Amino acid sequence: MNLQHVPIAKTEMLIRKPVAEVFEAFVNPAITSRFWFTKGSGRLQAGKQIRWDWEMYDHSVQVSVKAIEENKRRSPRCSAHNKALQTAAEFGR
Repeated sequence: MNLQHVPIAKTEMLIRKPVAEVFEAFVNPAITSRFWFTKGSGRLQAGKQIRWDWEMYDHSVQVSVKAIEENKRRSPRCSAHNKALQTAAEFGR
């Protein structure tokens, strides 16, 4: 199968918490590890390389952080199944 366009998926979720609190939960591995991955090697910061681990699945990914705008946007890039995946999250819309 040859793809003509890069697949894009868009989701939205209403979280009834202050934007700063939700943003911190997604960039701080001490918080994120309570609901997503089991361990992160560092805080998401632009230009930084980190690792996310899911210990229960014996799986990890290397993450390259392209952009961070505090309380607005985060854009990490990681690889899975030998494919680069670009993700982005916008906060406070």
